[in-house]
Amino acid sequence: MTEPLSADLVALLAGKTSLAALCGISPQQLDELYARGYQAWEEGNLDTATHFFAFVAQFDPAARRNIFAYACALKQQGEYVHALRLFSHAVQMQPSDPFAPFHLANCLEAIGEVEGAREVLNATISLCFDAANSDVRYEDLRRQAEDRLTELNG
Repeated sequence: MTEPLSADLVALLAGKTSLAALCGISPQQLDELYARGYQAWEEGNLDTATHFFAFVAQFDPAARRNIFAYACALKQQGEYVHALRLFSHAVQMQPSDPFAPFHLANCLEAIGEVEGAREVLNATISLCFDAANSDVRYEDLRRQAEDRLTELNG
């Protein structure tokens, strides 16, 4: 292995650079690719959206939106275990945001982990109460989580 390549790999593994930077892909290009994925998502083209989100998540995994978007696309395709892992990572990246835990709970329920889903929905509701003053979307999400929890508690 050549010295520059070795240094690049060490920097990548240490989180000091991204695969995108090593490949010469600019942040603007990543933003454009994300936007194309989002547009495909909005148009209902889930396969295309998933491909774009997978690309940006792999080439810039430090950007939470990339991880979250890829997880959402995988969830929509029924890839619950893979989505669960990515939502878990998104929660670790931004623990105060209730959206990733909500989706994580949906994935847990889908794979039969109902008790885990209940726990995560309760956490989602708490996070929504904590953040309700800063964003009205949290109130809607809290209601959805409460409704889902009521259904699970049957």
